[in-house]
Amino acid sequence: MEAYNFRHEHKGLDQECPAGLHVPSRRRLSPEELEFILVHEEPRKVAKTRSISYYGQYYRVPDEYIGRRVWTKLKGEGLFIESGKKVIAQYSIQHDRLDQPR
Repeated sequence: MEAYNFRHEHKGLDQECPAGLHVPSRRRLSPEELEFILVHEEPRKVAKTRSISYYGQYYRVPDEYIGRRVWTKLKGEGLFIESGKKVIAQYSIQHDRLDQPR
Protein backbone atom coordinates (compact mmCIF):
# COMPACT_ATOMS: atom_id res chain seq x y z
CA MET A 1 0.00 0.00 0.00
CA GLU A 2 2.87 2.35 0.81
CA ALA A 3 4.41 1.77 -2.63
CA TYR A 4 1.10 2.51 -4.36
CA ASN A 5 0.38 5.67 -2.35
CA PHE A 6 3.87 7.19 -2.32
CA ARG A 7 5.81 5.83 -5.33
CA HIS A 8 3.25 4.78 -7.95
CA GLU A 9 2.72 7.40 -10.68
CA HIS A 10 -0.95 7.19 -11.53
CA LYS A 11 -2.00 7.95 -15.13
CA GLY A 12 -5.38 9.31 -14.03
CA LEU A 13 -3.62 11.80 -11.72
CA ASP A 14 -1.27 13.30 -14.36
CA GLN A 15 1.57 10.97 -13.32
CA GLU A 16 1.31 12.05 -9.65
CA CYS A 17 1.32 9.74 -6.64
CA PRO A 18 -2.01 9.54 -4.78
CA ALA A 19 -0.39 10.68 -1.52
CA GLY A 20 0.93 13.81 -3.21
CA LEU A 21 -2.61 15.03 -3.86
CA HIS A 22 -4.01 14.24 -0.41
CA VAL A 23 -5.21 17.27 1.52
CA PRO A 24 -6.16 16.68 5.17
CA SER A 25 -9.57 17.91 6.25
CA ARG A 26 -9.66 21.11 8.26
CA ARG A 27 -13.03 20.23 9.77
CA ARG A 28 -12.92 19.28 13.43
CA LEU A 29 -15.93 17.82 15.18
CA SER A 30 -17.15 19.16 18.49
CA PRO A 31 -17.54 16.73 21.39
CA GLU A 32 -21.34 16.88 20.92
CA GLU A 33 -21.04 15.97 17.22
CA LEU A 34 -18.68 13.09 18.02
CA GLU A 35 -21.03 11.73 20.68
CA PHE A 36 -23.98 11.95 18.26
CA ILE A 37 -22.03 9.94 15.67
CA LEU A 38 -20.52 7.36 18.04
CA VAL A 39 -23.44 6.66 20.40
CA HIS A 40 -25.90 3.92 19.44
CA GLU A 41 -29.43 4.53 20.78
CA GLU A 42 -32.45 2.21 20.76
CA PRO A 43 -35.76 2.12 22.64
CA ARG A 44 -36.70 -0.92 24.73
CA LYS A 45 -39.78 -1.86 26.76
CA VAL A 46 -39.17 -2.99 30.33
CA ALA A 47 -40.58 -6.48 30.89
CA LYS A 48 -42.53 -7.70 33.93
CA THR A 49 -39.28 -9.27 35.11
CA ARG A 50 -37.97 -5.67 35.44
CA SER A 51 -35.40 -6.22 32.75
CA ILE A 52 -34.69 -5.34 29.14
CA SER A 53 -33.04 -7.40 26.45
CA TYR A 54 -30.12 -5.89 24.59
CA TYR A 55 -28.68 -8.13 21.84
CA GLY A 56 -29.34 -11.37 23.68
CA GLN A 57 -28.29 -10.15 27.13
CA TYR A 58 -30.68 -9.15 29.91
CA TYR A 59 -30.17 -6.07 32.06
CA ARG A 60 -32.08 -5.13 35.23
CA VAL A 61 -34.07 -1.90 35.49
CA PRO A 62 -35.67 -0.39 38.63
CA ASP A 63 -39.19 -1.68 39.46
CA GLU A 64 -40.97 1.63 38.76
CA TYR A 65 -40.14 1.31 35.03
CA ILE A 66 -41.97 -2.01 34.44
CA GLY A 67 -44.11 -1.71 31.32
CA ARG A 68 -42.55 1.61 30.27
CA ARG A 69 -40.29 2.43 27.36
CA VAL A 70 -36.68 3.31 28.08
CA TRP A 71 -33.76 4.27 25.85
CA THR A 72 -30.53 2.29 25.65
CA LYS A 73 -27.38 4.20 24.78
CA LEU A 74 -24.19 2.33 23.93
CA LYS A 75 -21.16 4.55 24.52
CA GLY A 76 -17.89 2.68 24.10
CA GLU A 77 -17.95 -0.18 26.61
CA GLY A 78 -20.86 1.20 28.63
CA LEU A 79 -24.58 0.59 28.25
CA PHE A 80 -26.69 3.38 29.73
CA ILE A 81 -30.42 2.91 30.26
CA GLU A 82 -32.29 6.21 30.34
CA SER A 83 -35.81 7.44 30.96
CA GLY A 84 -36.68 11.11 30.59
CA LYS A 85 -33.01 12.06 29.95
CA LYS A 86 -32.09 10.53 33.32
CA VAL A 87 -29.75 7.52 33.59
CA ILE A 88 -31.60 4.85 35.57
CA ALA A 89 -29.09 2.00 35.13
CA GLN A 90 -25.56 1.55 33.81
CA TYR A 91 -23.75 -1.62 32.76
CA SER A 92 -20.48 -2.71 31.19
CA ILE A 93 -20.92 -4.62 27.91
CA GLN A 94 -19.32 -8.06 27.56
CA HIS A 95 -18.26 -8.17 23.90
CA ASP A 96 -16.78 -11.68 24.11
CA ARG A 97 -20.26 -13.16 24.59
CA LEU A 98 -21.56 -11.27 21.54
CA ASP A 99 -18.75 -12.63 19.35
CA GLN A 100 -19.36 -16.31 20.14
CA PRO A 101 -20.90 -18.39 17.33
CA ARG A 102 -24.38 -19.71 18.01
